[in-house]
Amino acid sequence: MLLAGFITQIVSIETGLQPKKVRGIRKDLMDNGYTVAPTRRSLRSSKTIIVGQAGKLHASLFMSIYARLGGIASYEGKAPKILESINIDSLLRAFSLYHIILHELPPSNLISWQSALTISDAWSLAAELRSEEATIFNCLTCGNDYYEAVIQDTLIDCPYCKELAQSTLKLFNEVTEKEVA
Repeated sequence: MLLAGFITQIVSIETGLQPKKVRGIRKDLMDNGYTVAPTRRSLRSSKTIIVGQAGKLHASLFMSIYARLGGIASYEGKAPKILESINIDSLLRAFSLYHIILHELPPSNLISWQSALTISDAWSLAAELRSEEATIFNCLTCGNDYYEAVIQDTLIDCPYCKELAQSTLKLFNEVTEKEVA
C-alpha cells in the first residue's frame, strides 16, 4: 500500500498497524531503494476533493470504475461487497484504469491532470460510499453513473451531461460565429 502511494493514516486503518510502525516501514522501503511517493499528512474528504465541476467529474469517473469492479449490483438480496468494506484490490485496479482513461481522453478544461485524484483521495471517496455518506446515481439523461457525496459543495447533477452541454454550446457558438461572419 505504501508503494502504491497511500498515506500513513490509510495504511494504518487498513492494516491495523500503528502509524509509527507504518512510518518506520515507509522509511525502511526508502532506505532499501524503493520509490515511495511523498504523501501529505491529512486524509481529505469529498468536501476538499470535489470543489468544482472538474473534481466532480474525476470523482464520478473513478467511482464508476470502482463500483463496477467492486460489484455495486446487489446479488440475492445481499449488499454489494464495496458497501461493506473497501476492496483494496478493486480500488487499485480502478485507479489504474482511471489513469489509463485520463491518458486517452481528449484535452478538456475539466479532465486534466491538475485535478486528478490521488490513490488516497480514491480511498476517501470509497470510504464515504461505504459509510453511506455518498452514493452513485445513474443519470436518466445520458445513462452514466455519477458520484454524489453528502458534504460536497457542488450541485447534485450529472457532470457528464454538464460537460457535454458546455462542449455543445462551444461548438454551437463557433459554428454560428462562422455563419454570421
